Amino acid sequence: MFRFLHAADIHLDSAMVGLDLPEDTPLDQVRGATS
Repeated sequence: MFRFLHAADIHLDSAMVGLDLPEDTPLDQVRGATS
């Protein structure tokens, strides 16, 4: 089995900075989506 993780857009030092999200976005779910 082969697994590929494309991590070009993961910014571990600035997570959630610069994202233009609506105010009603569930940020806890977005932050935890990749952990």
